[in-house]
Amino acid sequence: MEQSMPTVDDLMSQVEKFVATGKYSETPAVIDVIIPLLCSYLPFWWSQGPDNVNVQSGNHVTMVTSEHLNSLLKNILNLIRRTVGEESAPWMVNIAAHAGQIVINSSEELLLDPVLPLAEKICGRATAVFHKEESLRGYLKSATEDTSQVEGQLQDEFSLLVRDVYAFYPLLIKYVDLQRAHWLKHNIKEAEIVYNCVAQIFNIWSKSQYFRREESRISSLSTKSTT
Repeated sequence: MEQSMPTVDDLMSQVEKFVATGKYSETPAVIDVIIPLLCSYLPFWWSQGPDNVNVQSGNHVTMVTSEHLNSLLKNILNLIRRTVGEESAPWMVNIAAHAGQIVINSSEELLLDPVLPLAEKICGRATAVFHKEESLRGYLKSATEDTSQVEGQLQDEFSLLVRDVYAFYPLLIKYVDLQRAHWLKHNIKEAEIVYNCVAQIFNIWSKSQYFRREESRISSLSTKSTT
């Protein structure tokens, strides 16, 4: 039976392959089973591995290192990035709850790829959707015919935007907490860009009634699901 069990590296390889070319409809087990499994167990295995136990003493019972945690986090962030704005991705609602467990000893190298590109993509998405809202604002106020379909489509776009923000920002907050001192000490310009992206999205949120409405709805649902 032991020979038929996949190793940690085997499971990590499956995740990496899925991020590159996989489809949830074809291999849902990668997201529904493998990613939550790795996110739950890797932190414990890491705490018992060579990063935390004296290698020379031979007391470590696993070879899981920070490299495994960083590799999995990078793949998950790239998966979120690939899914931004896409429909039919219900797993995006829960991905941050799983992945947050592995944001422990995260590498500063993740800032350049994939944290910054993901922050910029979501910011760009927010800007585009808000621009559409502003373009339609005059039409919606002056239209004499039923505008419920147009408003519904716009609300759906903001629903996806809020989903994307909720998938990424909890992970980003934990990552920033780990890296803030290093960024301030060394004046990392890419970190400043990430902060600006976040600020721009909050600015859009403050101006958009659709954004605020959808965020409030999803926040309420999240609160109910945890009580």
